[in-house]
Parts: sequence; structure tokens; C-alpha cells
Amino acid sequence: MVTPQLVAEKLAKMVQLNIDRITITPRYLISAIPEALERASCSEERDGAMKGADTLNGLLDGLWHQAFPFEKLSHHFGDTMAYLISEGDATEPVLVAFWLRWLRVVRFHTEHSARPPMKLAAGFIETLKKLPDEKRCVQRLWGAFSSALKDGFGNTLEKAEDQLGAELVAELLGAAMAHAKKMEDAGMLFNRARLGIEPGTSLYDGMSRHLIDAAAMASRAAQTRRG
Repeated sequence: MVTPQLVAEKLAKMVQLNIDRITITPRYLISAIPEALERASCSEERDGAMKGADTLNGLLDGLWHQAFPFEKLSHHFGDTMAYLISEGDATEPVLVAFWLRWLRVVRFHTEHSARPPMKLAAGFIETLKKLPDEKRCVQRLWGAFSSALKDGFGNTLEKAEDQLGAELVAELLGAAMAHAKKMEDAGMLFNRARLGIEPGTSLYDGMSRHLIDAAAMASRAAQTRRG
């Protein structure tokens, strides 16, 4: 009997052999996630399980390669993370492990000059685009994103990871809102992002202020370039 796990193992071997045009669907990625990773109770267990997940890492080597354009990497990451959250019912350790695995690829990606935390924020927005307007899904995205910021950058963060994450996302969406063609989509994504943050909190209000400031700054910059 051919199981998804067996197919995933064969696909991973094909990646190692550099065989082109391999289609790796989310179903096979999920089948390659080890139980130890799903049940990890701390970051050490999570990282150890991910390190030992040979089939999963083999598949991700084929999907997320540093030679790929950043746009391709971010789009595929968004597809994968959205599937894990909304359909795969992945656990928190799995989500964070995928974030950190993707960070390894894009951290020093030369095509995209933004600082690494901002690259994670780009991955957040690509995922957000593909999620439904459901509070639970967006909350899970925020939780995994914040943990990835904390575990990916540690003591180098100048702010609490949830505050920094909200500001980074607001900055990207605010910049998009300064462009007429992107304004409507950016506004929709901002409202979806806020579903995962408790109204009336400093985080919720601060994100709104940061969005307005970022949009104003981007608008002034555009006017300056036009002369």
C-alpha cells in the first residue's frame, strides 16, 4: 500500500538527486512531520525533532532554496503556513519550526535587502492573504510569528516580540496603503490581522497608530520622489 509517508520519503530522495519538476503538495509535507515535533513541549525538543526530521527537511530543501527569488519563497511559505493553520491543524511547535526553517533560507537572501525580522513580517502577510476571516486562525498566526521572532532573534530584539511583530506588520501594510492600487487590499488585510489581537489593548491601539504613521511616511516619500 502506498501511503503519503512513503510518497514523501520518495519525493525527498528525488530532491536530493536534483530531479527537476517535482510537485510537493501540503499533504505530503504534513505526512513528513514527525510525531516528536508535533508533541514537543519546549524549544529544545522542537529544535531537536526538526533537526532529525530527514524526510521533512529533504522536502523543504526542494521547496525553499536560497537561489529562488524572494517572492517565490514568500508566496510558497504563505501557502504552506496557511494550510498548516487552517486545514492541517498543525500544533504550535510545528508552526514555529516551519517559521524558523524558512528564516534560515531568507535571513541572508541578497535579493531582498530588508532586515531579517521584516522578512518574517513579509511571510506573515503572505500567510494572512490566504487565511479566512476567522479569529482563531489569525490568533494562531500571530502566536507562531511572535515565537519565531523571539526564538529566531533572541536578545537582539529591542522590544517585546508581540509589539515588534505588530509594528512590523503595520509598517508593511501602511506602506502599501500609500499606493492607490494597493490601498483596498492593505486595508482588508489590516482588519484581518486585527482579528487576532484583543481590542482595547495597547497592542491593538499601537498597531493602528503605527499603520497611520507608516502610511504617512510612505506617502511623503512618494511625493518627494515625484518632486
